[in-house]
Amino acid sequence: MKIVIDTSSLLSLVRYYLPFDKQNILFDIIKTKIAIGEILVIDKIIEECEYTSKGIVL
Repeated sequence: MKIVIDTSSLLSLVRYYLPFDKQNILFDIIKTKIAIGEILVIDKIIEECEYTSKGIVL
């Protein structure tokens, strides 16, 4: 299954979940899923993330 993720979802992930991910378990899972193409982040979302909340997502 492939999932497309949007800026709002990425921002929520960074703000509300990653601060509690002290051992980077969630971060590593998301990073791996993006790398193997199960989670798709289109180029326009990456561009929008650069400007949203001072680039906190990137």
